[in-house]
Amino acid sequence: MQALIESEKVPDYPGARSGPSFRFIPRARSTKLVIYFSGTGKDNGKFDFWNSGREIRENLLFVSDGRNHWYQDGVPGLGETVDETARTIAAWCRFLEVKEVITIGASMGGYGAILFAHKLGGRAFSFGNDTILKLPMSRSKQLMPRDAKTPVNDLAPLIEETATPVQIYAGEMDPMDMVGARRIAHLPSVRIVTLRGVTHWCARYLNEAIGLVDLLTRYVRGRAIPKLDEAGNYIESPEFVDLMYRANQAFQAREFETCLDLCERATTISPLNEAALHLKGLALIKLRRPKEALLPMSIVAAAVPHFEDGQVNFAILMRLLGDLPKAIHLSHKVLKQWPDCDKAHHNLALAYLAAGDKRKAYTHAVEASKLLPKSTQYAKLQEKLKPLFPRLAARPGK
Repeated sequence: MQALIESEKVPDYPGARSGPSFRFIPRARSTKLVIYFSGTGKDNGKFDFWNSGREIRENLLFVSDGRNHWYQDGVPGLGETVDETARTIAAWCRFLEVKEVITIGASMGGYGAILFAHKLGGRAFSFGNDTILKLPMSRSKQLMPRDAKTPVNDLAPLIEETATPVQIYAGEMDPMDMVGARRIAHLPSVRIVTLRGVTHWCARYLNEAIGLVDLLTRYVRGRAIPKLDEAGNYIESPEFVDLMYRANQAFQAREFETCLDLCERATTISPLNEAALHLKGLALIKLRRPKEALLPMSIVAAAVPHFEDGQVNFAILMRLLGDLPKAIHLSHKVLKQWPDCDKAHHNLALAYLAAGDKRKAYTHAVEASKLLPKSTQYAKLQEKLKPLFPRLAARPGK
């Protein structure tokens, strides 16, 4: 292993296997160390990749940063800084005669994986992440505490400095993952696969599509990963990535005309990109031009049937266009594939209400509120229908 961090002493290995933010699992005869970096909100012994990760028959280290500091202060219990944490891990590697370090993570964990692959002379596998911290709309901007320090706020120069091998799989329906990927796509040691119709939860999708254990095993062992039919071309054009970033910013700011204009410009570069077409359709719906939204939304629904929002928004569009039977049929299809889709239940409630079936409307309004209790929109619809069915509303859990 080409360790970039030296350590003064080897830690007391037998007594340092676990803590609230780390869990070390040694494996006899292994010469590799696989480190899994958890995403946001994981603390007190909870780790991402816990089930699939343990299937890899190598030395394993699971880590978390429950403070959501993007591993800027290292890993609690292993060091108070990035370098201290890296020294601790490097010492374990020498104790175990580890020859190769592999880091794996998603989202915030992906940032940590790339950061520590650089520090430890390893290679990193990420499922979509920021590559610079606190850009507008980024998860680090939204979830990182304001007082958190960012001593290592940009991964690009680190990767370039040591030619750190980085493999990224990221969903094209997440504009910030695309911005993060595009920033480092030019570096020779970086390999990126973008997936059409896939959101930020790329690891979850890949687990269902091809199996996460097989995917990670192949990467750890240095074997080729099969090509995926969903592989796209989102980041091939820097101009396209920039236009989509600005379009999503405009949509969030409710500047729908600006969003639509930027989407139109983006689709001149990549006419059939599902992310651009989907956002264009949403902007047209917000502008109360549902007939114009029909073509882009139809293409998305047909091209990426695994994209939940694309399917449910197409069903919503059918309701807005007055085709209630189709809206109801499509919403039930969505629920068959994604039973916890609150938007589908809400669309069914509105469609059944418009069709005159108030009992079914109330039933689905209740389900939508159960799935997303914080939604005032769902709560208002439920309260509107509740007086019509006092007995139904009085049942436990209603």
